[in-house]
Amino acid sequence: MEKHKYIHRKEEPGANFCWVVQLECTPTKHLKIFSDSRYGGKESALEKAIQYRDKIIRKEGLILVENRRVHNNRKSTNTTGVNGVSKSSGFYHAYIHESPYKRKAAKFSISKYGEDLAYKRAVMWRKGMELVVYGQSRIADL
Repeated sequence: MEKHKYIHRKEEPGANFCWVVQLECTPTKHLKIFSDSRYGGKESALEKAIQYRDKIIRKEGLILVENRRVHNNRKSTNTTGVNGVSKSSGFYHAYIHESPYKRKAAKFSISKYGEDLAYKRAVMWRKGMELVVYGQSRIADL
């Protein structure tokens, strides 16, 4: 049986057979049950569960990545307007987490490239790495 992130099967003898969507996006918890009998069978209930899960992921601003969740929300302290890009000490720094304990980073000198080009290079590096790590980018074209 194929695995579906945040969806699991509940089958108890003598009880209702169903798919359960369970997703926690602090502080909100989402839990919904899709019973086989209500949705016309196991496959139909699974389809509805996947549609619901995908709707919640879009609503919460998440990207579905194998083995983890990636938030699309920018911190209020972010001054560059792009997740994973910051400015300090004459550089634009770009970084991305490849896994929970592994981070890649690059820096682009403002004195070497100028303000605009250093920023654009940092954003393009971040965008390219999002494509590699997540399979999609959340950054709009410059």
